Amino acid sequence: MRLTHGFGMPMFGRYPGTDDTQLLSDRGSHRFLMVDQNGRPSIAPDQHVDSSEARSAVGYLDYFSPSAVDAVFKAKWNDAIKNGAILGMVDFGEMDHIRNADRKFWPSLGLSVALTRNLYGLVYPLSIIEAVQKRNGGNGRITGMVRPGFAGTQRLGWSTTGDSVPTYRNFRAHTRAMINLTLSGFSNVGQDIGGWDRKGPDMLYARWFAAGTFHPFMWSHGQGDHEPPLQEADDASAHRIDDQFFVGDDLMVAPLFNDQGDRKVYLPKGLWYDFFGEQSPEAGGREIERSAVPLNRLPVYVRAGAVIPLGPAMQHTSEKPVDPLSIHVYSFSAEDTAEDPQTSEFVLYEDDGRSNDHQSGKFQRTKLHLEQSTDAVRFEIKSESGDGRYWAVPARAYALRFHGLHVPVKGVQVDGQEIPRADGANAARAGASWRTDEKSGDVIVSIPRSFKRSFTVAFATAAAWTCGGRC
Repeated sequence: MRLTHGFGMPMFGRYPGTDDTQLLSDRGSHRFLMVDQNGRPSIAPDQHVDSSEARSAVGYLDYFSPSAVDAVFKAKWNDAIKNGAILGMVDFGEMDHIRNADRKFWPSLGLSVALTRNLYGLVYPLSIIEAVQKRNGGNGRITGMVRPGFAGTQRLGWSTTGDSVPTYRNFRAHTRAMINLTLSGFSNVGQDIGGWDRKGPDMLYARWFAAGTFHPFMWSHGQGDHEPPLQEADDASAHRIDDQFFVGDDLMVAPLFNDQGDRKVYLPKGLWYDFFGEQSPEAGGREIERSAVPLNRLPVYVRAGAVIPLGPAMQHTSEKPVDPLSIHVYSFSAEDTAEDPQTSEFVLYEDDGRSNDHQSGKFQRTKLHLEQSTDAVRFEIKSESGDGRYWAVPARAYALRFHGLHVPVKGVQVDGQEIPRADGANAARAGASWRTDEKSGDVIVSIPRSFKRSFTVAFATAAAWTCGGRC
């Protein structure tokens, strides 16, 4: 079991629920704490751990000092690491609330807190990450929530938009803040789902939780019972949208900010498919209305031509191999393919998810390439090893689902060979087979588990949907 641990406290001392007075005294005697202009440890109340500022006396560790970091790990955190903990939550660390910051100093630098206020937000989490890696043998991959930040923090872990309150207005505000964070280079971002200071009403919590499923990281965090570059830069109407977001280039999420499940959704130009396959495809370049969306759904749309791989349900990413791999292929519109064939590609990256061996080539890339013309589809799968030897998933089965195509399809080939149809009485097949979903019309191709690294699926068909001149 991999455990997380609350490593994130830049301050030590006495406050409600904690008394590290002896540790504070020891750290101060070694000049490991923030000091005043006379060189004495700066011990004071702190609003982060005591809102009244009447029951606390804390000092801030000099994280610019490697010796100070080693000392606090030895005193507080080494045992947790030996028991299997990895980085958890690097909390607090903002220096803007320190009073008289120009008269407080870091002993190891001789510089004031005022001058290093932003830099501390980077050095504090970085020093903890490096110390954890050192104690785990230097090759373990770690992750955790990093609250303080400065330029460079985006590479250290994942970040949140901060403490939230359980209202739809605040849910929308945090969605906008998360999108803005991605414009600053933060890719692993998320929100305190449902409200931090308390859990909100059940309907709000369910709406927020549904949207959180599509955040780069998802957590329901708070008190009480809780469990990128601009998209569509050429679309002037898209610039005003600040409460929808993309996961990658082709998956667009529109959270619901009310109990009723109603909202307007802006679809950029082109053809868009309902991710859940329950609504008909929609032409973009306009707003559409979604009404009474149930709690187990939210508006999520997939761009025509997209290739979306999905793995099996897992409790954590290293629970089991991503096998079988389900690949959803969304047909281009009829207008897209009218004059020239269209192509799209998705590259699936995999490694062991734990070590840093990927830096020496121990990773696997699987290219998923679609080519579609007016009368045919060709889909190629090709897996490659980073070092020519490592395979994250040595053998794998595939389930391909092609959406938005004209039926009936008369035959499917794999590497130029016809494969049998497996509808109805012919459903039980040991080898590769194909069938048509009677309800949706999707073409489903099943490839059994094998060590084969590449193959091509091809069949004659045509796009079933148009985008009404809005491509």
